[in-house]
Amino acid sequence: MDISLNEVEMQATKAARGAGLAWGQAEDIGRAARWLAERGIDWARPLLGLLADAEARAAFAQASRVADDAATPEGAVVCTPLWMIPLLAMACRVRGAALTARWPTLCAGIGSDGRVSLNRRPAEIEMSPSPVRITPGQHEVLAYPLATGVRRGHLGAKQWKELDAFVTRTYVPSSFRSRAAGAGSGLTDND
Repeated sequence: MDISLNEVEMQATKAARGAGLAWGQAEDIGRAARWLAERGIDWARPLLGLLADAEARAAFAQASRVADDAATPEGAVVCTPLWMIPLLAMACRVRGAALTARWPTLCAGIGSDGRVSLNRRPAEIEMSPSPVRITPGQHEVLAYPLATGVRRGHLGAKQWKELDAFVTRTYVPSSFRSRAAGAGSGLTDND
């Protein structure tokens, strides 16, 4: 499937809410999914893995808090690089501050404009949580810059259905009481 970046963000946000994440975290996931899609990085499969795993959701929550602070003591925080990098990039752009984030097998240099470069190919970004060390104020330009330019998000129909299963958890079930109060279209929908 080929969907707009807005659809990527909204579907990811709603699926995260359906998985039980708080609104702020769900919005962070939506923005991160859009950020990944804009760079041509697979976002749907990792998102499904994140939503299905309580430990991964806890690691994302920690990554979200770290991105807000943009500084951590070495080894004190365990987070997923795939989801942490977009959060840090967006935070750096807003603050106008650069940093370098190091995991055991990955290094990401993030400029004050939010541009990211990696020491590995984007397809090799890890999806499992590992310790990170963040060095504020230092920005290393690394071998693999992440360029924007993708205008559409891509995913399989099966992945869309799996995400939609999380989304439908947010729907309010219909009842006689809700219909009597005016919910739904009634017998005719002519407005």
